[in-house]
Amino acid sequence: MAQQPFFSVVIPVYNKAAYLRTTVASVLAQTFHSFELVLIVDKSTDGSEEVATSLADPRITVYNRDTPGPGGYAARNLGVEKAKAEWIAFLDADDVWMPAFLQQVHDAIATHRDISLFCSGFLVGNEQKSRPHMYYRRFEAAGSHEFDLQRFLLHKPIHTSSVVIRRDLLLSSGGFPAGRFKRGGDSETWLRLMYTCKRGFWVCYLGARYDNRVVDSVINANKHYLANHPVRQLVQQLLPTVHDKVMRRALKRHSNSFMFPSLRALGRQHALSPRHFGALFYDRTLWRMSVAGMFLLSLAPRAAQRFFVNALKK
Repeated sequence: MAQQPFFSVVIPVYNKAAYLRTTVASVLAQTFHSFELVLIVDKSTDGSEEVATSLADPRITVYNRDTPGPGGYAARNLGVEKAKAEWIAFLDADDVWMPAFLQQVHDAIATHRDISLFCSGFLVGNEQKSRPHMYYRRFEAAGSHEFDLQRFLLHKPIHTSSVVIRRDLLLSSGGFPAGRFKRGGDSETWLRLMYTCKRGFWVCYLGARYDNRVVDSVINANKHYLANHPVRQLVQQLLPTVHDKVMRRALKRHSNSFMFPSLRALGRQHALSPRHFGALFYDRTLWRMSVAGMFLLSLAPRAAQRFFVNALKK
């Protein structure tokens, strides 16, 4: 009888044939070997199914879905359902892991068994050029550490390709928002999980690299998406139950912070007028600052980016 793996690695695949072999190779090259790799392949048009089935390794199981699901949320949920391990690690099909990622997380789990969510530092960029995410740059000196809900809200240490979660927590929380959102559902899921478990553990190791060129290419810059961002909707649901002023403000800031990428695109297109901002931001001070910042976008994009980032930190 085969021994149960310590980790189940879930990779949703949709039109990622160009990246998939490299991504899978980064998993198979892990220095920690007790894992299974679950590939959930949505119906693709670029030969992703053929690439997935050609990957001959006993640790790999491939499941095919007939209907592509936006954001890969349904695929991830199926992966969690099929997973054999207690701990689920997610990896996007165009990202890669560093060799000791699973080992580093395993060691952290071994000494913090009462925590259900772990994540590590990660790089943003590609093979030619990348840099550590802001959380790593800010907290590297502190080493590996627990973080609470408020720090999560303010600094966003979790990324999909560098997070490991106890399977029971995912199942009890309802998993990813399949069929509800086209994008932004990952961030909504992390907020929902952190609001439930209240704390996670951050491993001071650059365990993953995600290609932000791919992410930037699918940003949906429209007013409907901004006003209905999954995180914004969840924060609206949570606020009536939160009475602590500091936590309420942290939730609002967290929601506001997801507006910037699409605001930048909209500003370049001159698609937003000042009156639209009132519908997007909870904080009226941020709304006033955003009106001014919008005009900067067409004049000095880099200065405008700094303007918005500083505004969202207020």
